[in-house]
Amino acid sequence: MESVLILASRVVNFLHDSILLVVQQSGTPIGDKELHFWVFGLIGMIIFFCSHAAFKYLQRWGLGAVSFVFTGIILTILAVGIEVEQYITSRGQMDTADVVAGLAGFLAFFLAYCLLVLIGRLFLAIGRMIGGRKKDRMWRS
Repeated sequence: MESVLILASRVVNFLHDSILLVVQQSGTPIGDKELHFWVFGLIGMIIFFCSHAAFKYLQRWGLGAVSFVFTGIILTILAVGIEVEQYITSRGQMDTADVVAGLAGFLAFFLAYCLLVLIGRLFLAIGRMIGGRKKDRMWRS
């Protein structure tokens, strides 16, 4: 995990320095803050359009699919963030297996939730088959 983060930080630093060098060589009077403004603005819009297209595609399977993917993304970010925090504060060992274990926990709980929903729907379907809508008619005069 540590080597992946070090590699990622090197790539980000290389891109940052390269973009800053190109901008400075072009003679454009732009500082680091303005560079962050433009780069994050562009990256944000790319992420927005990609996620919008992905969520629109997932919408075919309902809001649950969109919520599942969104939750998975947030939990992945949270798990990696916690691992980085543990490394910085020396409170634990930064390990990719911890991230995988955390996401596996989410999948296990989500599968249990899906199973409960299916059981509930099964009972409702059986109840409708047995009782039908006669109960509703009983209360009408």
